[in-house]
Amino acid sequence: MVDVPSSVLKNVMRAKPDFIKPNLKEFQELTNSKVFKINDVIREMKLLNKYVPLICVSSVEGGALLSNSREIWFGEGPALEIKSTVGAGDSMVGAMSTLLHQNSETPLSDLLQIGLAASCATLSRPGLKLGSKSGIKKFIPLIKLKEF
Repeated sequence: MVDVPSSVLKNVMRAKPDFIKPNLKEFQELTNSKVFKINDVIREMKLLNKYVPLICVSSVEGGALLSNSREIWFGEGPALEIKSTVGAGDSMVGAMSTLLHQNSETPLSDLLQIGLAASCATLSRPGLKLGSKSGIKKFIPLIKLKEF
C-alpha cells in the first residue's frame, strides 16, 4: 500500500503498487486532471485500475472512493467535530492494510467502511492522538456506503 505525496507517487507508480491511497488533490496531480465530482473521479480511477489493482481516493465530496477492476464504492462518515486531522489518512491506510493482511479477499465495502471508521476515530481525537479500537467500533455503523 502506498500513501505518499503525488510527487513521490508518480515515481512509485513505476514499481506497480497493489494499492494506492491519494487524497483528491494528489489524485488530480497523478492523473493530470481537475476532476472533483464523484463520477469524474470514478472515470479516472477506472483508467488507473488497469495499472493499480486497488485505489482509494479520499476527500471526494466529503467521503472516499475505493475501486478495483470490478467494483467501486463511495463511503462517508457522519458529521463530527474534527479535533485534529493529524494521522486521519494514516489511520485509514493502517486499518485497510490490516484487513487486507488478515484476508486478501476482504470485500471492498468492508475495507472502505473500516478505513473510514478508523479515520473518523482519529479525526474525533485532539492533537496527535490516534483513534482507538473502541472508537473505530463506534464509527463502523455510522459509515454510509454506496456502490457504483
